[in-house]
Amino acid sequence: MATSIESHVVDITTCAICLEKLNIPKYLPCLHTFCESCLRTYITAIFEKEHKQSIECPVCRTTVTISKEVNTPDEWAKVLPLNFLIVGLLEKEKLRDHKTMHGEELKLFCADHHTPCCSMCVSIHHRRCAKVLSIEDAAMEYAKSDEVKYLKTHLANVDYDVKVIIKDRSSAKENIDKDYKRKQRDLEVIFSDLVAKINDLKVRREAELLKIYNEVKETIDTTLIFFQNKQKNIENEKQIIDAAVNMASNVQVMIEVEKLKKQVEEHKQVIQSKTKEIVNYELLLQDVENITKLAEQMEKACQISCKKPNTYIALSSVTVTPNVSEIFSCCRFGQHTCSWGVKGAKQDAICVSLSKEIELYGLLSYVCKDALATCDVTATVKDDTTDLVVVKDTIDSKVAENNTVKIMFPKPVKLLANKKYHVVVVMKGTSWCYAGGDGETVVDSNGVVFTFNNSPLSNNGTNTNAEQIPGFVFKISDEL
Repeated sequence: MATSIESHVVDITTCAICLEKLNIPKYLPCLHTFCESCLRTYITAIFEKEHKQSIECPVCRTTVTISKEVNTPDEWAKVLPLNFLIVGLLEKEKLRDHKTMHGEELKLFCADHHTPCCSMCVSIHHRRCAKVLSIEDAAMEYAKSDEVKYLKTHLANVDYDVKVIIKDRSSAKENIDKDYKRKQRDLEVIFSDLVAKINDLKVRREAELLKIYNEVKETIDTTLIFFQNKQKNIENEKQIIDAAVNMASNVQVMIEVEKLKKQVEEHKQVIQSKTKEIVNYELLLQDVENITKLAEQMEKACQISCKKPNTYIALSSVTVTPNVSEIFSCCRFGQHTCSWGVKGAKQDAICVSLSKEIELYGLLSYVCKDALATCDVTATVKDDTTDLVVVKDTIDSKVAENNTVKIMFPKPVKLLANKKYHVVVVMKGTSWCYAGGDGETVVDSNGVVFTFNNSPLSNNGTNTNAEQIPGFVFKISDEL
């Protein structure tokens, strides 16, 4: 049975046209799979010889009709779907290949550079490296380490982030569709009783609306499709590492993990760069009230535009700065010292009111004195007895600036002007933490006046003068 299954795997990973291993495997509606380049050549030959707008599958002869949106064989070959199953099988076959370099078996492993190498590689590129082991010894050490667990964790994180982004973009697409339909109905009501000149203007404005809608929808679809494809890649990589752990040797697991670690970092970089480009949209109709009053001004009235409200997506694998131009932070302390124990579970709290409405993106928090230590934090913003947001985070001293880090919320919280809120923080760690001093009860930050009062919820010493909850990360709502 094992031989039969293996033969079948070899068969489905071979292109029926060129009889070589599939390269960029694309499948037809009948599910037969071929190399993209082989399909391109085959389609070109059919078009040139028979002048048809359809082809037959080279295996089963099922007729496949060309899409009206496709103009060339090259375009048709490119839009055919990729066979991710075959891609996965080909990757699994690669795991069974013993790699060589410079014509030699890779019998050594440089721990400094995390790469397998041959004796020539060692003599040329790794002669100054402190730790070069036999690849078997390195694999034994690798098997005892947490590298596979680490990779799985980070792969799960980027997979989670991609799903979060896909969910966010799907929601944005649904909202812009609804918004488009609402605004379309508004336009219909506005223009229903107007004369021919205004009807002509209506057509132009609808065209503008449709153009902006299509542009926005295309932008959202592009991001959505990109991350959907990215998710497929990640799922494939998860299958590969699972297959390697279950089927491959320690050496092969080590090699595959090191290769996929680079892929994970690339995923993170792509997520970080792409997420910064993400914005939400809102279609706007401007100066609507002038339409019914001044028909001669219709050319300037009811303009179609698109508002882009601030977008913030909370991710787990990377930190993305909110895509807004005016995010501020304020601090209520004049200095800080290291004198605060975080071994207990008591809560620090402060009461704050604002002169203007703001969007609260997060809190500032001090870190542990030990530069290598972490501290678990639970932060809550309360409106009387109602929790507006509760966030749990692990703050890392290594990423602190001036012994302070930002604890960002999953989404901004709106705080109203002249209303009192209580901010509560519970810190749990194994060492001493920095704490603030010389606190101010009134802080003016970028035109917003923060007024601090002692909170009855504080039972760990934090007050208007000293200790924890040094400040906030916010945006002024009037500028949204």
